[in-house]
This record gives sequence, structure tokens and C-alpha cells, in this order.
Amino acid sequence: MKAGSVKNENGKTLIEHLEICESFRERNQGLLGRDGLPRGHGMLISPCSSIHTFAMRFHIDCFFLDKEDRVLAIKPDLPPGRMAFGPLKTRSTLEIAAGWLKDDDAPHPGDRLDISVTG
Repeated sequence: MKAGSVKNENGKTLIEHLEICESFRERNQGLLGRDGLPRGHGMLISPCSSIHTFAMRFHIDCFFLDKEDRVLAIKPDLPPGRMAFGPLKTRSTLEIAAGWLKDDDAPHPGDRLDISVTG
């Protein structure tokens, strides 16, 4: 699994520890079996235009991104046992534990994220 980080358009680091899931097995596993994600951690699933939280143990905030890592839509506080579908041009999905990203730092639809890959 690759690793990376996420910065906003202003260069501020939003997610210091990003797990990048690209293989079928990694994407299929996602966050299943975990009790949560610490603050500053996230998971990028690519390609991925829809997600489910069946058998998950915690709520997540979900950001649907296009091929240029621009936020298309946000599904905040998605509880276990739900599905979420991104807009038509969704290429990847960024997941974090619900609620830890403050409103003034949180990406909004139209914002472009700078996702760097380190491994």
C-alpha cells in the first residue's frame, strides 16, 4: 500500500498520514475491521466513485474527488451501514474519521487538494 499526505490549496497539511488503496484487495478492505482513524490520518481509495460503511465501527467524513483531485462532493458524518455515491466525474474517494477536520481547514466542493505520494 502506498502512503502520502494531503494539503489544501493554501499549502496547509490536512492529512499527514494518508494510506492510498489502489489494488482491488486494498480497495475492497478499506477501513473495514478498524475501530477508527486517528486525527491526521486518512485513506484515499482510487479508483472509487461510491463507498459503503457496512460492517464499519465508526462514522466517517467522505470527500469525492475528480481526476485532478478537486472536491466534487462531501458526505459528512456517514454512519456505519450506509452507502454513498459520488457525482458522475468522481475518480477517487478520501475518507477520514468524522468531525476532526475543523470547518476553516476542511475542503469544500470546488477546492483542489494536493495529494503527494511518498511510497
